[in-house]
Amino acid sequence: LVQPMFYDGSKKRGRYLHGRSHFYAHSSGWSFEVPLLNRTGNGYNFCTNITPDVDKIADEFREFIGPRNSDFDEPDLRLIKWNPGYYKQFMVGNCMTFGLAWGFIDPYASNNLMATTTMLAHILGEHSLEKLRTGLITTDQFRESCNQRGLNMWSHINDRVQSIFRLTTREDSHYWRTIKQNGIDNNVKQHV
Repeated sequence: LVQPMFYDGSKKRGRYLHGRSHFYAHSSGWSFEVPLLNRTGNGYNFCTNITPDVDKIADEFREFIGPRNSDFDEPDLRLIKWNPGYYKQFMVGNCMTFGLAWGFIDPYASNNLMATTTMLAHILGEHSLEKLRTGLITTDQFRESCNQRGLNMWSHINDRVQSIFRLTTREDSHYWRTIKQNGIDNNVKQHV
């Protein structure tokens, strides 16, 4: 097994960065470490509806990443609020939406890159713009095909992300007990 590694020689102490991301469960959510060429990107994903004490969460995160990252003494944390979701219609009229403008369910899993490339392949593939331009398919057929493909894709992404959290055996904090109590809906059960 070959592990891709990057050497970061631009820091005070050069170090090797593994070419894979790591995820860690915490009392109020989960964090990730993403190795980049010049630094490690870190984030903590949590829900203020379950754990509203943002200062407590920030302290927990600082305590966790401080020893792991020798690049700084005090992490500069930025709170980014977002509501997970997606538009059910990818295409309205003659306008299409891509990337973050289309949907955002979780902060890490590269869902937006996959959704964008999948839809571009769909548009340029079987329902190509050439077929639309030459009248082999109608605008309404093209729009419906794109919207149905997009809706199916985001529904599957949402189910996958839910299954990761709802199948947890962790029950050591209010956050994880609440996540587990939400149960698994029928769509998620089909994918498990």
